[in-house]
Amino acid sequence: PFHVQVGDFVPAGSIALDGRLLVEVTASADASTLERIGSMTMESIRSRPKLKMWLDGFGEVYSKLVLVAALALMMLGPLVLGWRYLPHNGVPGSVNRSLGLMVAAAPCSLSVTPLAYIAAISALARRGVILRSSRVLDALLSCDTIAFDKTGTLTTGALKLDSVKQWGSGGLDRNGAGQAEAVAIAGAVEQYAVHPIAQALVTYAREAKGLPKVEVDTFSSEPGQGLVAQVVVNNRSREVKIGRVEFVLRDLEPEQARAAELEVEEMKKKATAMAVMTVDGEVTLFCFQDQVRPQAQDVIHALKSYFSKVTMLTGDRKVNADSVAKEVGIHEIYAELTPEAKLEYVQKAVGNNGNQGRKQTNGLAMVGEGMNDAPALAASTVGIVLADRASAASMVAGDVILLGDAVETLPLLLSKARQTRRVVSQGVLFALFFIFAASIPAVMGTIPLWLTVVIHEGGTLAVCLNALRTLKNPAERTQTIVARRRIQEAHRTPALASGAASA
Repeated sequence: PFHVQVGDFVPAGSIALDGRLLVEVTASADASTLERIGSMTMESIRSRPKLKMWLDGFGEVYSKLVLVAALALMMLGPLVLGWRYLPHNGVPGSVNRSLGLMVAAAPCSLSVTPLAYIAAISALARRGVILRSSRVLDALLSCDTIAFDKTGTLTTGALKLDSVKQWGSGGLDRNGAGQAEAVAIAGAVEQYAVHPIAQALVTYAREAKGLPKVEVDTFSSEPGQGLVAQVVVNNRSREVKIGRVEFVLRDLEPEQARAAELEVEEMKKKATAMAVMTVDGEVTLFCFQDQVRPQAQDVIHALKSYFSKVTMLTGDRKVNADSVAKEVGIHEIYAELTPEAKLEYVQKAVGNNGNQGRKQTNGLAMVGEGMNDAPALAASTVGIVLADRASAASMVAGDVILLGDAVETLPLLLSKARQTRRVVSQGVLFALFFIFAASIPAVMGTIPLWLTVVIHEGGTLAVCLNALRTLKNPAERTQTIVARRRIQEAHRTPALASGAASA
């Protein structure tokens, strides 16, 4: 969330969380950021290189080759090798041999090899990973880079109280005295507000321990500014103001207000969001950070075994991006990016400048969910979308949909892609083995036609059974590690002491 004043620019599509805005339209809808993002997304989808599996179209060409070879064997066998057309004295004729070749070399076993993709898609769907196409699994293995958006992807997108600072007329209180009372008052006053900062304060106050009881006597809201309330704490009546800096500090002594403003400016460089509160002239500054997903660090560590490069692409400030990247283990960060800049980075990474005929030299998987991510998701080799908070444009652009924002399933997705490629390769080898094992004896006339059929169908069944191995998920170890970390995080109860230590 951000605050606007008279004369400030308000992007199209903005939502007023509090108060009422009167805005002047300065450009047509075609020039809006939303329209430009939509246009870039559709253009990226149209120019994305087409992914092809080598088995596509192979069956048709191969069948024609087998048919030509069988006809040639039937016609040329008597002329070149002296065979009879029909069986004679127990010796198969060229007609029998050509029929045996057609049966033995039929591409049935090769055609069922992609069953492994269907089984893999089914197994992933049971874990909440939805693929738009089986080609995505092959495309993932061509990627050497994976890029993450920050807000809502590596982080939950929900604010969390990070630190509390207080000072009175005597200046800044670095020891954080009275923070428990301040948090309790803020939580009580903000309990009916819907603003993300208010929600974060209320959540922290409810989960923290040892807070004094606060009763709200009177309450009034200044639209777009903040709240004014009269509360009772420890049998004392206190006057409270909380909200925007200008609104809260305007009634303070000039010297105290200047000191508070300097501290606010300093904390703006570090905090994702802030709230200011005064209680009978004593100032409290609440600093918030976007909360990193508890499983993000384990996921990033696991993905480094699949990709040579893991990067972060975010429109957020560099200081916030660096903080999150350090926590999760990402060393290459690109911050303060516009949607156009994200798209440009992805296009350069995949060797695709928007020209349909240009060869793709590298692969990049993009993970995101926001409207700003849609063009980059569409231009990437594989776009991976977190479904819970995803915009409509991102859902259209994505190749992989992670239900429930389950970032921890990414290692499973990659290991499943490797497993599927391995099983498909084995299936092709099995199919070729059975084709040659039946074709050579059939042409030589050493086995009857019925036995050729048995060997051929047996090969097809063997390939099918091998393909079904992809129903089993290979990444159980990674899943166990992530699950253990989530259990540990669930047992951690917020304590006010941590906020005091941060302050």
